[in-house]
Amino acid sequence: MKQGTRFIFLVEFDIDLDTVEKIEFVFKQEKRINSAAVKINTYPNDCERKENTVLIPWTQEETYKFEPNRMLYMDTRITLKNSSDQPQTEIIPIKMSPTLFQEVDGT
Repeated sequence: MKQGTRFIFLVEFDIDLDTVEKIEFVFKQEKRINSAAVKINTYPNDCERKENTVLIPWTQEETYKFEPNRMLYMDTRITLKNSSDQPQTEIIPIKMSPTLFQEVDGT
């Protein structure tokens, strides 16, 4: 992941997404429960699906909210249809790479 870019972040699942009511994606700079969420997306509200992959949109502005050359963390919570069970997920570390373009460049 690189600052100053607009892209789609792909998250592939081993479960059938037809059984899913919603998936919450929380992105934080720190891997701590009391750390502030910097970005939150929810499927199907603001994410798309392609087969068993969820496509999370990122704007240029959102990438600048995370510090360059540091890890950020994505935690995922899945709510299934017709079940109170929540599949277990791992916290995923992601490196935010810096850019040489200035934030005002708009490119």
